[in-house]
Amino acid sequence: MMPGRAQRPTFVPPTSMRNPVRGSSKGSIPSADNPDFDHDRKKKDIHNGIERLRRNNIKDRINELGLLLPKEASKEMKLNKGTILKASCDYIRQLEKGQYQQQNKLESAAKQYADRVRELEEILAKNGLRAPTKVLPPLPAIPSASQPFRQEIQESPNQTPCGSLESDCSTLS
Repeated sequence: MMPGRAQRPTFVPPTSMRNPVRGSSKGSIPSADNPDFDHDRKKKDIHNGIERLRRNNIKDRINELGLLLPKEASKEMKLNKGTILKASCDYIRQLEKGQYQQQNKLESAAKQYADRVRELEEILAKNGLRAPTKVLPPLPAIPSASQPFRQEIQESPNQTPCGSLESDCSTLS
């Protein structure tokens, strides 16, 4: 302290301002003795458990997708969650494209066979022969590639609705 100068009084806050309460609407400090603390802690623990299960389920499904990818795709890149999801999307698009091409081939072959049958019936008619009168049943309708396929979930006692890695891995080997 310097001589000749008066010392300023120091401000001491009241006890209610010394320990501000955060996150409590009742103004009390949460502690292990407080019943609200126990209730809030239980709610938080339950929420954390549910969130952990959700994260584990997502992680398991992503790992399962990684196992379902063709081996060629998984050799080319390091498989982390992002690359597994991207490779899965690319693979699904590839399968859809192949399915669309296969659909077009089948429709083209069916048209060629129908044209050939008509041609043979005309040849029979020109030679004075009648085509067999027995009418064949119509071909079943082939779903077009523009219609989305619906995936049916098959549940078994050892699987979750989305499947489980342990049970699926045993069928792969």
